[in-house]
Amino acid sequence: RYDEFDDKLVGERVEQFRRQVERRLAGELSEDQFKPLRLMNGLYMQLHAYMLRVNVPYGSLSSKQMRAFAHIARTYDKGFGHFTTRQNIQYNWVKLEETPDLLRELADVEVTAIQSSGNCVRNITSDQYAGRAEEELADPRIYCELLRQYSVLHPEFSYLPRKFKIAVTGSPTDRAAVALHDIGLRMHRNDAGEMGFEVLVGGGQGRTPYIADLKPGGRYVAKDLFDVGGVPIVLKALLEGGYLHGDCLTVTGKTMAENLADVKFPTDQDVVLSTSAPLSPTGGLVGLKGNLAPEGAIVKVAGMKNLRHVGPARCFDTEEDAMKAVVGREYKEGDVLVIRYEGPKGGPGMREMLAVTSQIYGQGMGDKVALITDGRFSGATRGFCVGHVGPEAAVGGPIALLQDGDQITIDAETGEMSVALDDAELAARREQWKPRDNDYRSGVLWKYAATVGPAYKGAVTHPGAAAETSCFADI
Repeated sequence: RYDEFDDKLVGERVEQFRRQVERRLAGELSEDQFKPLRLMNGLYMQLHAYMLRVNVPYGSLSSKQMRAFAHIARTYDKGFGHFTTRQNIQYNWVKLEETPDLLRELADVEVTAIQSSGNCVRNITSDQYAGRAEEELADPRIYCELLRQYSVLHPEFSYLPRKFKIAVTGSPTDRAAVALHDIGLRMHRNDAGEMGFEVLVGGGQGRTPYIADLKPGGRYVAKDLFDVGGVPIVLKALLEGGYLHGDCLTVTGKTMAENLADVKFPTDQDVVLSTSAPLSPTGGLVGLKGNLAPEGAIVKVAGMKNLRHVGPARCFDTEEDAMKAVVGREYKEGDVLVIRYEGPKGGPGMREMLAVTSQIYGQGMGDKVALITDGRFSGATRGFCVGHVGPEAAVGGPIALLQDGDQITIDAETGEMSVALDDAELAARREQWKPRDNDYRSGVLWKYAATVGPAYKGAVTHPGAAAETSCFADI
């Protein structure tokens, strides 16, 4: 339940957003200025209307909250909401001018849309029996709330390189599926009776095979999946491979295993493969390193046929410069397009480079060039696109030292990303390199750029726990 502190925090956030909406409607804020503010409050802009994503507290709802959701659907939407997961409900037809009133009504039943969207700690959840299960070591919702308050109150969690979802369980039966979240916390007691947490990181990345050959990287579309049996056969394959908890209770009143008991995995199709013969054993992401990325880089290889590219660099210091060149077709087959100074410090904030890759694909050049950046990409990105290159250009990383024509090698099979320059040449160029100023010389983005760390450490604005000299909460 909310206490006085929670009520005050959420109420102030609603009124702050109300003023921001008023300024947007009055034309005082541009869409670019308003976008990060609305995302912090769960508001997306769709083609025909705004969409609001609302948090489901710890993955469970009271009857009062359910009635409030129904009232909001009738009052502010078209009579319905869309539960996307156990952690969110979306309203797809909300009006911008009515959103603050909607958020106020949510706050009255102890629900918010804070940090439900954008690159932040989006969801902190537990299981449906949290606080009531007999076998629990402790109520996980307490720790969920500590994490929620900490991530909401500290600004650096609003500007992460990507979204993060966290699950906490106090039960030996993992009903919260903590191993499938970006960060999973599982309670344990040692022989002395002291309680601690097993921390699972990665959300299954690197452990779950890639089995569905679907677009944008694969050959098939959703209709093809439906024709061979739909989502149930994907679940059946994962269950048989040991990647799902069969004893997890579902909305049918049955467990996952019971729901799938009569599903037969079809072997006369190649839309979905078994986990024993997947398209690839470790999913769609590969880490790269080399003299161009000493701190590493990430490439999405799902659906790619060619996992190696060698070509000359074509350098751009902003996404806008790259976009202008691509629209003007000022590049050629085989090039490696380099978009730099778009990392955590350089952006600042690590913008998404999806628009450039979409334009390249629209020109039919998607499989004929490569693109590298110290920024990031969307999950919808296709082709040989490498993001999170570190160190970033803003701190003088090797990507800042590249010149047009430098020969770059990217190999997703060996994990290499390098440039054909020796250490002496890189050192000589570093002597000549000068930091590049961005357009944010004051305010929160200036402060963020001044304090943010590298992408491979999470792009956080503090030195980490190793720098602490006192224990503020021994939990």
